[in-house]
Amino acid sequence: MNLEQAAFIAEVIGGLGVVLSLVFLASELRNSTRQSQRDAMTLLTSKRNEMMYVLMDNPELTSIVWRCLSAQRVPAHEWSRFSVYLYTTMVTIELGFKKIWANEVDSITAEI
Repeated sequence: MNLEQAAFIAEVIGGLGVVLSLVFLASELRNSTRQSQRDAMTLLTSKRNEMMYVLMDNPELTSIVWRCLSAQRVPAHEWSRFSVYLYTTMVTIELGFKKIWANEVDSITAEI
């Protein structure tokens, strides 16, 4: 085997190495994207559950929320608590939509 043939074989091996590296990189990028989507979905789910647990663990707040949602008159301090709860809920929903728009969460499986 002369030097020209050895250079050709080395070039072919180098080309295969580049192609295999690109395939591996694409695979890792895809896996990373999927993991990122799973992490974002986990965050959204935990935030939603946290909002439900706040109501479940606080009967007084639950009563305030239901009275406000049913358009009953409530004192100002209760209206304030309801407003803060509602604001927090809306911010959580907004976070979910932003993650969907940024393609951080699969919009088909996302439950907001």
